[in-house]
Amino acid sequence: MAVFRLTAGNLAFVKSELRILYPTIKSSHLTEALAAALGSQTHAALRVLMARSAPGAEPLTRIDTTLWRERLTDLGYGGADFDGLMQVVGSSALPGPCWRAFARGDLDGINAWFYYCRSQNLPYVFITKARKYVDLNWDCISVEPSHEGRVRGPQARPVAQWLFRTFQARAKHDTGRPMFEGNTFVGSIEKLLPDTAADLADAYFTRLYDLTREPTRKAA
Repeated sequence: MAVFRLTAGNLAFVKSELRILYPTIKSSHLTEALAAALGSQTHAALRVLMARSAPGAEPLTRIDTTLWRERLTDLGYGGADFDGLMQVVGSSALPGPCWRAFARGDLDGINAWFYYCRSQNLPYVFITKARKYVDLNWDCISVEPSHEGRVRGPQARPVAQWLFRTFQARAKHDTGRPMFEGNTFVGSIEKLLPDTAADLADAYFTRLYDLTREPTRKAA
């Protein structure tokens, strides 16, 4: 997963796991390199960004492994293997993921993920995996009605078009002849290749998350 929710729990988990993976790198250096990977010049700047966010509207960022490696190289660790960052970020133990992946038929896991998303007011995005292909699913039923924002009604049509165009662009070379069904509020795409599904899950979660952070304004 390249998209990352900047929560205190996520940040603490990643820092802890990185210290285990890289015991020879100073903790302060890991912290600064992680801040760079998350798009901040310094760890202090990252903390300010997080402090300014409202509860339930934590910032999203994309993991930049190039900046991660560059910062560690600048700190004197050139030539080392730094691929562990994506391993940690993609861990099933990450406390606040943007989306989850399950074996097809894992109803207990899928249902537990729904209740987590509902408790956090998050779009319900997940992947189900089979032998070769995977399915991507999304649903905003887990979001409070007052935060449905632009995922319902006429204002959702341009977003639905964006979802479909993004699917077409990113899955055009997939061999499973994937099928898009649904709209902005709920939908699925069947028979995607795993990498395409993960890429779309990141993109769809980001768009739906942004749409549901602003409460719906009622007409006067």
